[in-house]
Amino acid sequence: MRILFVTPRHPFPPFRGDQVRAWHQLRVLARSHEVTLLALERPDAEATVPPGVRLVTAGLPRLAQAVAVARHLVSDLPLQAALFDVPAARRALAALLPQGFDVAHLQLVRLAPLAPALGSLPCVVDFVDALSLNIARRAERDLLPLRPLWRMEAARLGRAERALLERVGGGVVVSEADREAMGGDDRLSVAPNGVDAERFAFDGRPRGNADVLFAGNLGYFANADAAVWFAREVLPRVRARIGSARLRLAGARPSRAVRALARLEGVAVLGEVPDMAEQVRTARVAVAPLRTGSGQQSKVLEAMAGGTPVVASPLAAAGMTIVHDEHLLVADDAASTAAAVVRLVEDGALAERLASNARRLVEQRYTWERGVEALEAAYRLARSRG
Repeated sequence: MRILFVTPRHPFPPFRGDQVRAWHQLRVLARSHEVTLLALERPDAEATVPPGVRLVTAGLPRLAQAVAVARHLVSDLPLQAALFDVPAARRALAALLPQGFDVAHLQLVRLAPLAPALGSLPCVVDFVDALSLNIARRAERDLLPLRPLWRMEAARLGRAERALLERVGGGVVVSEADREAMGGDDRLSVAPNGVDAERFAFDGRPRGNADVLFAGNLGYFANADAAVWFAREVLPRVRARIGSARLRLAGARPSRAVRALARLEGVAVLGEVPDMAEQVRTARVAVAPLRTGSGQQSKVLEAMAGGTPVVASPLAAAGMTIVHDEHLLVADDAASTAAAVVRLVEDGALAERLASNARRLVEQRYTWERGVEALEAAYRLARSRG
């Protein structure tokens, strides 16, 4: 197939979950298809693309985007989508369409303003997750003055998700939980995230420390919220039992609230690290104590692949086919989360069993190749609908 793959931002460097997902989808698709990537922001100087992918970029004027957002303050378009309701984006897309593609791939509901410009070209939207649910959950926990704005945006996103799916006729999300959150529409299929199992190679050797790893984009609200909660509410309980326990916070662009955690005893704010796989390999336990957000957590998959036992919140575990006390431990409050971490540090046999089971599950279900197989099926279905 000749695929026109459109993303809001360049997928490299892959700081955010949608960038990681796009990068690996492109990498696998390019093995069998002719792929053109249209990235609607100019890349960093060191940016690259997977072999075989043709890159076209369109730097959108900031002023035009600001005007578009202001214009849509009183419309029903989500503000995230308003950023892309600009002439430069439509011109970039229109310039490519005459080259003849078999299918278009739009990443995220924020590209909804571009869907009409595709005309009769079959299209699949990768919603990634139920963003309306994500933002609705954020409205429950963000600063009080911001909550009305997030509630309004969540409602707009819900309507935009339904309207975009109705227009293009086909989409994918990362998990059945996200599909159900978007109404369980038959036009939505599940294309799960994966993990680079070679980069995050299994290491079952005992870890000679009591380090707890929280990994992810530390500027993303859901991750920052979870990191602050764990450091302030959970870690002291762990350290009361295991004095040498230390929390490592690893990931790009830590927020101000996350950076402030470095003042706490036993907390190391590492920020962006050169090799996240090394962080996974050298931690005793990995945690994903998310209290808001949606989708499927790469941080959990990477730890499961690398042999580090995981403690996850119910929300973080919901996007995967995993079983408590078989693949990881699930805990939903500060006391139970601390108890689960302590249990994994003190019970080496349990940690080894969970790590081995988790790796097998990753190999069976959560490879990027499996996710792309589902994506290709969605492309074929979109083409058959004409």
